[in-house]
Amino acid sequence: MSASDLRTLTRVTLWAATVCQVVVLWLQLRAFAQYKHRSFAVLAVGTVLGLVSSAISAGLAVSPSDSPAIRSLYGAALIGTIAQIPVAIWGVVLLFRSYGHLQLTSQQVLPNTSLERTREG
Repeated sequence: MSASDLRTLTRVTLWAATVCQVVVLWLQLRAFAQYKHRSFAVLAVGTVLGLVSSAISAGLAVSPSDSPAIRSLYGAALIGTIAQIPVAIWGVVLLFRSYGHLQLTSQQVLPNTSLERTREG
């Protein structure tokens, strides 16, 4: 694979990942608007951090330089990426806890009686 092919593959991968993140952000924002659950807001913040970091990294990859301003931007992208990880994990934990609570609540309201039905028949 030539260097040109590798650069093209890298750009396509960056664009595909960005499109994926934008779609996920849209889904998270719609879910938050509909359900008002904090987990969707936290997940959206994590996605925004990832998008900002990806945008900075992609922009810097297109125009590499050794100037101090460019290094500062790389540092900002790195900080955004590092911040994204715990925020995304926190959002997923909140979402899973919410689902667990919903599962417990639904079992109390509608107990599973499927075994009793099979024993009677």
